[in-house]
Amino acid sequence: MKQAEEDLMVMAAQQGNERAFEFLFRRYHASLVRFAARMARDPELARDAVQEAWIGIARRLRRLDDPRAFLAWIFRAVRWQVLDRLKTPSVTTESLSEQATPAPDRDRIDQGRELAELIAGLPDLERQVLHQCADAGVGIGGIAA
Repeated sequence: MKQAEEDLMVMAAQQGNERAFEFLFRRYHASLVRFAARMARDPELARDAVQEAWIGIARRLRRLDDPRAFLAWIFRAVRWQVLDRLKTPSVTTESLSEQATPAPDRDRIDQGRELAELIAGLPDLERQVLHQCADAGVGIGGIAA
């Protein structure tokens, strides 16, 4: 794809075109995950960082002044997300399972409903990012969907 065509896609996404945003997501998602994984040396942390970066990108895309800077801008967003996660002490799966107590099925159903309501209340673009991450096999918190 030529730079001019990509610039047009970025401008369309900035104006709220969901297909243009989806195109950009599909075009760069895998590269961003590889980049984050090389930085973090932790695939799960990388997927989490990229997912969070996409949410931020969706929120702030309209503020990007120069569409030609899009590629550097999204890689920078991922870089900051990875660095933030590397600074924060991680919680291991083992420590979570030791602390977790099984919730009754009714509580899980209520939590699922509450989560669905919260997702439904998100702006369209942010909700779309979550759905695209799920389609890419990344669920909430980096857990495979």
